[in-house]
Amino acid sequence: MSGRTVVVGEADLLASRDVTVPAETISLFSDRAAPGRTVVPVAVDGEIGGLLVFAETLHPEAASTVAELRSMGIRTVLLSGDNQPTAERVAREVRIDEVYGGVLPGGKGEIVAFLPS
Repeated sequence: MSGRTVVVGEADLLASRDVTVPAETISLFSDRAAPGRTVVPVAVDGEIGGLLVFAETLHPEAASTVAELRSMGIRTVLLSGDNQPTAERVAREVRIDEVYGGVLPGGKGEIVAFLPS
């Protein structure tokens, strides 16, 4: 794609790069962003060219690891870059106590700093 500009990311990133997201594309986000899936738009030369849809797959031992932590009295917290419904689905499946979705990497440290001990 020599000479073309490609932007992959959330709506805020696209807006900061002057990419307009048409209303019909927004409805596609909603249709495909079921719990357990994260939809990421792809823009080519300032226009939406496609959507990437990611589905979370849990490690087989995730639930037993969280259960062991909980049995030790450890409160579990999930900080995820995935959207809130996806993060909540994962948290429900493995019985995590508290969940924060849509958190960028820089924001995770801030949340950890404010979590009670």
